[in-house]
Amino acid sequence: EGEVEVLKNEARLSVLGEGEIFGEMAFLTSTPRTATVRALSHAYLFVVPPGLLKKLTAYDRELILGLRTLMESRT
Repeated sequence: EGEVEVLKNEARLSVLGEGEIFGEMAFLTSTPRTATVRALSHAYLFVVPPGLLKKLTAYDRELILGLRTLMESRT
């Protein structure tokens, strides 16, 4: 619920809304985040700890492929 903006060097890259995800690039590449996310309105976020996400992707190949496809679309 709500909206967030994705920023890099104070430039807006995108606005994400309900049901969209962020943070997949850092997870998949094991590198520090390259962007900042800031709420534009009151937002409810669902946080998946890296350890849990790693376990989920180990058992669900479709999940890792979906995250990879999303990451590639954003680069």
